[in-house]
Amino acid sequence: MTSVNYGQAIITISAVLLGFVLGQLSDYFNARSLHRRKGESLRALIRIELEQNARELNLYWSSILDSMNGMHNDKNEFKYALMASEVSEAPFPQLYEDAWLSNLGDVPSYFDYQEIESIWSFYKKLGRLNSLYAYFVNANEDRKTTARDMNARGDVVIGTLMGNWDFTGSVSDHAKEFKTLIEDVIQGKYDA
Repeated sequence: MTSVNYGQAIITISAVLLGFVLGQLSDYFNARSLHRRKGESLRALIRIELEQNARELNLYWSSILDSMNGMHNDKNEFKYALMASEVSEAPFPQLYEDAWLSNLGDVPSYFDYQEIESIWSFYKKLGRLNSLYAYFVNANEDRKTTARDMNARGDVVIGTLMGNWDFTGSVSDHAKEFKTLIEDVIQGKYDA
């Protein structure tokens, strides 16, 4: 009888161990599958957000260029001051970074270093475009205020010239940067 009891005990212990090992393997493969699916979802979510921002900026930039009557002057130079004025008058699109920011802790698990650097650079460009837009709006308001103040004094021509000269001088370099950044973003210079 003793050998039967030992045999049953060995079979029972073996079955328990086998069940434990199979359960652990199942958990491992489920966790791996979940990790992979989460990574795919996160990559897709961030890619969609990047593409949406690029699409919104493309529509915005197209409307700016369409509103400029001739983008180049007689010397075939781009009219940066006119562009800055047009930018300041048109409402800037809502840009999103929710998917990126809310998942920033998980990003290193699902993206390699170059991808993170590229995406991070893209979002930095979006932030800089927002800052430049705010700068153009403020500079345009200053130009209008100068013209209004001079008009109130009766110096309509001088007020207009001073306001335009000051605006052109203060925005040209920033307008060049804005144009470069928005064109980079529209071309989708990121990897996700």
